[in-house]
Amino acid sequence: MKFFLLLSVFFFIFSCRKNPNTPQNTETAIYESITDSSGNLIIKAKYPVSAQDTANMIKKLVNMIISQEKESRENIHLPKAENLHVSIDYEEFDDPKNGIKSYLIKKQSKADKEPETTKVWTVVFQNQKEIEIETLLDFSGDFDLQVTKLLSQNALKQNKKADKNMLDKGLGLYYLAADGETLDPKKFHGDGYLFASNLQNFVVEDSGFNFYFGSGEIAPHSEGVQKIHLTREQLKPFLRR
Repeated sequence: MKFFLLLSVFFFIFSCRKNPNTPQNTETAIYESITDSSGNLIIKAKYPVSAQDTANMIKKLVNMIISQEKESRENIHLPKAENLHVSIDYEEFDDPKNGIKSYLIKKQSKADKEPETTKVWTVVFQNQKEIEIETLLDFSGDFDLQVTKLLSQNALKQNKKADKNMLDKGLGLYYLAADGETLDPKKFHGDGYLFASNLQNFVVEDSGFNFYFGSGEIAPHSEGVQKIHLTREQLKPFLRR
């Protein structure tokens, strides 16, 4: 009798143990919310509270986005019956091997009779310090141009409906001369084009880097946010380490 009682207790304890194969989050999901209404401007924001973000950079970014939205709203006069809804949300990404945690911040704006628009920002941390893309990739020489060309190639592979002309205009490749290296003065009237600007909104995962673009930047507004993935193997010539 005692043997069967002990056996029952053993199986009960064993069944209560967590499955060691169950994926575990590297960081507890904690977030804060903001609701702010002024006239017919309605803002709802949700942003993460991260142990990596010791300087509260994400909170500062979200507050800046809200302040800019309010300021720009003062210059836009919509009918009193028409509301402008602004929603701020986020996604998070992990590269535990390199101690990198990335956050994608998305702002969606929608007036009652207008199409929705989305802007994006990213915040990336490594070992509790915010880092920029230049920390991870070398842009010396024309490396930023070469990575931009990879973005264009991969975007066309990943989205069969992509409009190459609109894509290359958004990335600045449209303004290149026939040599593919210099700017064509007939197409581009300026001192230069900063191709590294295409690479500022990024997140890092085990498999590589995702680069993000807001609606209308490299594809029609109706297609929303665009993500282009580049593998570590593709970026190997440009990685700092």
